[in-house]
Amino acid sequence: MPLLISAFLLFIAFVIAAGSLWFLACEMSPLGYEVSFGRVVTAIILMAVSILLTSKFLAPMGGMMFSIPVFAAVTVLIVKLALRLSFSRSVVIALIYAAIWTIAWGFFD
Repeated sequence: MPLLISAFLLFIAFVIAAGSLWFLACEMSPLGYEVSFGRVVTAIILMAVSILLTSKFLAPMGGMMFSIPVFAAVTVLIVKLALRLSFSRSVVIALIYAAIWTIAWGFFD
């Protein structure tokens, strides 16, 4: 039963993350450009995989001081390529998204 509750809370966190990323992308995108929710879900999945890979492989080798900048760069790249936005808009969205996710993750710890 606790595993089911944890899985449900993780699902809720991903839904909130996807909704907030979609809202940010819609607000930051140029006029006339529509951001599809499928692209947002793809970006969320790729960012989740990238944080798992950086924490598993890079954190033991170089510590968190090395894995956090790599994850930040990968997140900006994922947002830029998946949502087809400019670099500056991708940086802003990635920073706001990381802040929202960090605050949300603090509630689950």
